[in-house]
Amino acid sequence: MEFRWLSKTMLNSLRGFFRLKYAFAPKNLHHPSTVVQVGNFAKSKEFFSFEYANSTKSDFVGTPDLVSNLRPIKYYIAEKESNEDRDWRLHRERVDRFNQQFWSSNNQLFILEKQEFENQIIKKTGEKPTPSEMSLFYKEFLDKAYERQMAYNKRWWKENFVMLLPAAKATFKHFKKSYQSLISHKSEQES
Repeated sequence: MEFRWLSKTMLNSLRGFFRLKYAFAPKNLHHPSTVVQVGNFAKSKEFFSFEYANSTKSDFVGTPDLVSNLRPIKYYIAEKESNEDRDWRLHRERVDRFNQQFWSSNNQLFILEKQEFENQIIKKTGEKPTPSEMSLFYKEFLDKAYERQMAYNKRWWKENFVMLLPAAKATFKHFKKSYQSLISHKSEQES
């Protein structure tokens, strides 16, 4: 397959996409440290642990958590990580922890209340709840969770907005470093 029609910008975007190594473990979902490297899918499909991720220069995305259904991310930490990169990474990790805590507790609450509702229906009728009975449960659960969900959404949007500044600082520092490198390279060629 040839990619001659791809522009240079598109190729750079694809290169950036494949630098992020997606990780998953279809054979062992209950072991969170088991991952598969897919970024270089043509070369390797070996299983390895998150500890291996420390020796690569990519972020790793793990298997979905069994309760929250969120995929944990192991962010790459450069040897000479700048303050701007560190601030941005720490903020992303903090937002990830917040999401993990919220969705774990929300989903645990949902599972417990759903089980209680199903048990009540089984005691009354001797049969599993019908879809119309379950729809009443879902509506009631969402109505009770409305304030909690709104508080979560407000905080999540705030955290994402606040994350723009560290991201912009880190990006600007990288552009500045690349520009300085380009200028020094041109001046060396002219000499």
